[in-house]
Amino acid sequence: MLQSGENKIQKSLLLFAAAIVFGIVGYMLIEGWGFLDALYMTIITLGTIGFGEIHPLSPTGRIFTIFLIIFGLGTAASVINNFGSILLEQKLNSILGRKNMQTALRKLNNHVILGGFGQIGKAISLKLQENSIPFVVIDELDEEVKKAEQLGYLTLNDNVTSDVTLLAAGIKRAHCIVIELVPFAVEFA
Repeated sequence: MLQSGENKIQKSLLLFAAAIVFGIVGYMLIEGWGFLDALYMTIITLGTIGFGEIHPLSPTGRIFTIFLIIFGLGTAASVINNFGSILLEQKLNSILGRKNMQTALRKLNNHVILGGFGQIGKAISLKLQENSIPFVVIDELDEEVKKAEQLGYLTLNDNVTSDVTLLAAGIKRAHCIVIELVPFAVEFA
């Protein structure tokens, strides 16, 4: 069963926190150090800083430090690996999503280009969808594009007046273009 990326990171961070607690408690019990010295030694050990020992270690303390390094580096590597995996997965999903969108846009023919996904744009998109008319939504606002994507619509996050954007939306093969105009107030002094 696959874990979500967030769940993997939480487990890795919990393990790393456990390694820190393990180190602090170990140094306090084995070497008799105070909390601050034990914390400091644990952090420089897990961080592989290499400042050296803050107090001379007993043979038992040295063996403990070896186990702390192995356990701590393993958990730190797990955290880094999980963060890297999530970032890579997000990047790949983004690239594949764009490629899929571009492929779908190239296949559109006799479609409607809908410029703007405000109230009017949303109402128009519902009517187009009800009548099985293919369309693509173009909007500059990220949040509006995300709303359209969540509804399963083809989208372009760009300016509808851009020639490049219109060409990407397949204007040469489109049936028509509908642009939602945003009303604005003009103030006279």
